[in-house]
Amino acid sequence: MKPLEVLLVEDNPGDILLIRQVLGNQAWPINVRVATDGKQAAQLLAARYFDPDLVILDLNVPKLSGLAVLECSQREIPIVVFTSSSDPLDRRCSFELGAKEFVQKPDDLDAYTQAVSRIVQNWAMPKFDDNVKAS
Repeated sequence: MKPLEVLLVEDNPGDILLIRQVLGNQAWPINVRVATDGKQAAQLLAARYFDPDLVILDLNVPKLSGLAVLECSQREIPIVVFTSSSDPLDRRCSFELGAKEFVQKPDDLDAYTQAVSRIVQNWAMPKFDDNVKAS
Protein backbone atom coordinates (compact mmCIF):
# COMPACT_ATOMS: atom_id res chain seq x y z
CA MET A 1 0.00 0.00 0.00
CA LYS A 2 1.48 3.31 -1.10
CA PRO A 3 1.55 5.82 1.76
CA LEU A 4 -0.17 9.17 1.52
CA GLU A 5 2.24 12.02 0.83
CA VAL A 6 1.54 15.17 2.87
CA LEU A 7 3.41 18.44 2.62
CA LEU A 8 3.17 20.38 5.86
CA VAL A 9 4.07 24.06 5.55
CA GLU A 10 4.64 25.18 9.12
CA ASP A 11 7.37 27.03 11.00
CA ASN A 12 6.25 26.42 14.60
CA PRO A 13 8.16 23.40 16.00
CA GLY A 14 5.35 22.60 18.46
CA ASP A 15 2.74 22.51 15.70
CA ILE A 16 5.03 20.41 13.49
CA LEU A 17 5.50 17.87 16.29
CA LEU A 18 1.80 17.74 17.11
CA ILE A 19 0.69 17.36 13.49
CA ARG A 20 3.32 14.64 12.89
CA GLN A 21 2.00 12.78 15.96
CA VAL A 22 -1.61 13.04 14.80
CA LEU A 23 -0.73 11.87 11.28
CA GLY A 24 1.42 9.06 12.67
CA ASN A 25 -1.57 7.73 14.62
CA GLN A 26 -3.83 7.40 11.59
CA ALA A 27 -4.96 3.97 10.39
CA TRP A 28 -3.12 4.34 7.06
CA PRO A 29 0.53 5.10 6.25
CA ILE A 30 1.40 8.78 5.82
CA ASN A 31 4.73 10.31 4.82
CA VAL A 32 5.06 13.89 6.03
CA ARG A 33 7.47 16.29 4.38
CA VAL A 34 7.89 19.61 6.21
CA ALA A 35 8.66 23.00 4.69
CA THR A 36 9.45 25.53 7.41
CA ASP A 37 9.04 28.57 5.17
CA GLY A 38 7.08 29.61 2.13
CA LYS A 39 10.05 29.67 -0.22
CA GLN A 40 10.94 26.07 0.58
CA ALA A 41 7.27 25.07 0.12
CA ALA A 42 7.07 26.77 -3.28
CA GLN A 43 10.26 25.01 -4.39
CA LEU A 44 8.95 21.61 -3.28
CA LEU A 45 5.63 22.17 -5.04
CA ALA A 46 7.41 23.21 -8.24
CA ALA A 47 9.69 20.15 -8.17
CA ARG A 48 8.46 17.25 -10.26
CA TYR A 49 10.01 14.57 -8.03
CA PHE A 50 7.59 15.28 -5.17
CA ASP A 51 3.86 14.91 -5.74
CA PRO A 52 1.93 15.39 -2.48
CA ASP A 53 -1.61 14.10 -2.07
CA LEU A 54 -2.36 16.98 0.32
CA VAL A 55 -0.78 20.25 1.47
CA ILE A 56 -1.49 21.56 4.97
CA LEU A 57 -0.53 25.22 4.86
CA ASP A 58 -0.03 27.78 7.61
CA LEU A 59 -0.39 31.32 6.29
CA ASN A 60 2.08 32.86 8.72
CA VAL A 61 5.39 31.42 7.54
CA PRO A 62 8.66 33.26 6.84
CA LYS A 63 10.33 34.17 3.50
CA LEU A 64 7.16 33.81 1.40
CA SER A 65 3.66 34.06 2.85
CA GLY A 66 1.22 31.20 2.77
CA LEU A 67 -0.97 33.23 0.41
CA ALA A 68 1.98 33.59 -1.99
CA VAL A 69 2.52 29.81 -1.80
CA LEU A 70 -1.15 29.30 -2.68
CA GLU A 71 -0.82 31.69 -5.60
CA CYS A 72 2.00 29.71 -7.20
CA SER A 73 0.70 26.22 -6.40
CA GLN A 74 -0.74 23.64 -8.75
CA ARG A 75 -4.53 23.63 -8.65
CA GLU A 76 -4.90 19.84 -8.74
CA ILE A 77 -3.25 19.36 -5.34
CA PRO A 78 -5.72 19.92 -2.49
CA ILE A 79 -4.42 22.62 -0.16
CA VAL A 80 -5.99 23.15 3.24
CA VAL A 81 -5.10 26.31 5.12
CA PHE A 82 -4.54 25.46 8.79
CA THR A 83 -3.67 28.70 10.52
CA SER A 84 -4.11 30.75 13.67
CA SER A 85 -5.39 33.67 11.57
CA SER A 86 -8.99 34.66 12.15
CA ASP A 87 -8.86 37.48 9.59
CA PRO A 88 -11.83 37.25 7.16
CA LEU A 89 -9.62 38.70 4.41
CA ASP A 90 -7.13 35.82 4.82
CA ARG A 91 -10.04 33.38 4.58
CA ARG A 92 -11.47 35.00 1.43
CA CYS A 93 -8.06 35.31 -0.26
CA SER A 94 -7.25 31.68 0.56
CA PHE A 95 -10.37 30.45 -1.23
CA GLU A 96 -9.84 32.83 -4.15
CA LEU A 97 -6.33 31.41 -4.58
CA GLY A 98 -7.54 27.81 -4.60
CA ALA A 99 -7.58 26.56 -1.00
CA LYS A 100 -10.06 23.72 -0.52
CA GLU A 101 -10.71 24.54 3.13
CA PHE A 102 -9.75 27.15 5.71
CA VAL A 103 -9.39 25.84 9.27
CA GLN A 104 -8.51 28.06 12.19
CA LYS A 105 -6.18 26.24 14.59
CA PRO A 106 -8.07 25.39 17.78
CA ASP A 107 -6.51 26.20 21.15
CA ASP A 108 -7.79 22.97 22.68
CA LEU A 109 -5.53 19.93 22.14
CA ASP A 110 -8.38 17.48 21.47
CA ALA A 111 -10.04 19.84 18.99
CA TYR A 112 -6.65 20.43 17.30
CA THR A 113 -6.09 16.66 16.95
CA GLN A 114 -9.60 16.16 15.56
CA ALA A 115 -9.16 19.03 13.08
CA VAL A 116 -5.93 17.57 11.67
CA SER A 117 -7.47 14.09 11.39
CA ARG A 118 -10.55 15.48 9.65
CA ILE A 119 -8.43 17.46 7.16
CA VAL A 120 -6.60 14.31 6.09
CA GLN A 121 -9.77 12.20 5.97
CA ASN A 122 -11.65 14.78 3.90
CA TRP A 123 -8.93 15.81 1.45
CA ALA A 124 -6.33 13.03 1.16
CA MET A 125 -8.35 9.88 1.78
CA PRO A 126 -10.50 10.12 -1.38
CA LYS A 127 -7.31 10.16 -3.49
CA PHE A 128 -5.83 7.37 -1.33
CA ASP A 129 -8.97 5.24 -1.79
CA ASP A 130 -8.77 5.75 -5.58
CA ASN A 131 -5.12 4.59 -5.56
CA VAL A 132 -5.99 1.45 -3.54
CA LYS A 133 -8.85 0.57 -5.93
CA ALA A 134 -6.59 1.07 -8.98
CA SER A 135 -3.89 -1.30 -7.64
